[in-house]
Amino acid sequence: MTKATLKQLCDAVSEMDGLAQAGFGEIASLARLALLAMEQPETYTRGGGMDAIAHVLSSIKGKAEDINNCINVTAEQVGCNFVDDANRRRWDAKREARESTNGGGAA
Repeated sequence: MTKATLKQLCDAVSEMDGLAQAGFGEIASLARLALLAMEQPETYTRGGGMDAIAHVLSSIKGKAEDINNCINVTAEQVGCNFVDDANRRRWDAKREARESTNGGGAA
């Protein structure tokens, strides 16, 4: 892998900052609305209120996962992505176990 230039690193940091600001701002807004809705009695007494809260929480989860992936890809493009070594060892152990139970072949 070639080393990223200073401009490429600055561009990546700027892109990640923009992704983080936009994505986390949306997450905060959704959470704020869900919390406000939970303060209203009609959320619990009228049909669909809790379903709406569930949809908001699902949206928060999806947005967090999307922003996480986008930031990771951007960091990876300049060779600066975080690698959790312990997690990687667990993945390797799982793969080895799967391969040994499958006789070394794919399932």
